[in-house]
Amino acid sequence: DMYSNLMYEGGFQDHPSCPEESRDPRKLHWLFELLLESPLSGEGGSFVDACRLYVLQGGLAQQEWRVPELLHRLLKYLEPKLTQVYKNVRERIGSVLTYIFMIDVSLPNTAPTKSPHVHEFTSRILEKLKPLMEVDEEIQNHVMEENGVGDEDERTQGIKLLKTILKWLMASAGRAFSTAVTEQLQLLPLFFKIAPVENDNSYDELKRDSKMCLSLMSQGLLYPQQVPSVLQVLKQTSRSSSWHARYTVLTYLQTMVFYNLFIFLNNEEAVNDIQWLVIKLLEDEQLEVSNHQCLYFLTHGEDLCL
Repeated sequence: DMYSNLMYEGGFQDHPSCPEESRDPRKLHWLFELLLESPLSGEGGSFVDACRLYVLQGGLAQQEWRVPELLHRLLKYLEPKLTQVYKNVRERIGSVLTYIFMIDVSLPNTAPTKSPHVHEFTSRILEKLKPLMEVDEEIQNHVMEENGVGDEDERTQGIKLLKTILKWLMASAGRAFSTAVTEQLQLLPLFFKIAPVENDNSYDELKRDSKMCLSLMSQGLLYPQQVPSVLQVLKQTSRSSSWHARYTVLTYLQTMVFYNLFIFLNNEEAVNDIQWLVIKLLEDEQLEVSNHQCLYFLTHGEDLCL
């Protein structure tokens, strides 16, 4: 068994780039076919599953744009398995998804890439997360890291899926060649409902990952055509019944404006929308929201004429 060396702890880091002697996929097709045979079989537990994905990721990462067909096959295999309960497998799947979509970059006057597209994948994920997105109350993590038995409701499945998607978005922030696409920005209201207002010392993976993901996404470069959609999402969330969500909107808005100031300065309508958000949240009935320190930054932003 080619994975036997990965069973010991040190082997996990030693084999990810084993195919690097030749990058010609025609010479390595037999190896990729072998690696694609049920990498998440469950045999040997979550550690071995994560190891299999690690080796597969190392081989495919070297191929970059050369193997779009393999990337499509891998994505098709992984998509039904995104509701993993084990943290190490979720993290590895998130990392693998980053490499699957890494070459999906839109450039002017060029044909679309043949590799999987982020916007198509995210649209399918949004459909599966509807049970979580349609509720207005805060979402609690009630899924423990153990294999459940019996049927699970849509909410439980949604939380498991969301945990893996958060791992993917966080991994993509530091490795992808492009920033979040419009479909990914549609996930923001869900993250606003989950992220804690203050630092939470209790270990709740869902809350911590949501807060980290919001922080990373708020620092991303926005394309001018994305500005209206992201501001619409923030305005929608500012009407939420959850004051935690309204509070988190301000933190996101401050960071987003800081990193994309030159985009907003050339968009009068966007500046008006930011003014509307600031005034609405200044008048918020919840003291924690109306006294948020971010409002000081936004109301003293002379460049935005606030």
